[in-house]
Amino acid sequence: GTLTKGSFKVSEVNVYNISKDRLIEIAALGESFSNHPIAQSIVKEYNNFSYSKIF
Repeated sequence: GTLTKGSFKVSEVNVYNISKDRLIEIAALGESFSNHPIAQSIVKEYNNFSYSKIF
């Protein structure tokens, strides 16, 4: 296998019929127990822009 180090970041959120904040909140709650780098970037995005923190 190949070992790489990537730094994932949410760069854009497109929504339809739901607020951006609510979508990020739902996604972060779903990913909050995952240690996958993409899941962690979603939780980090939520924590950066919310008063209530998820882990």
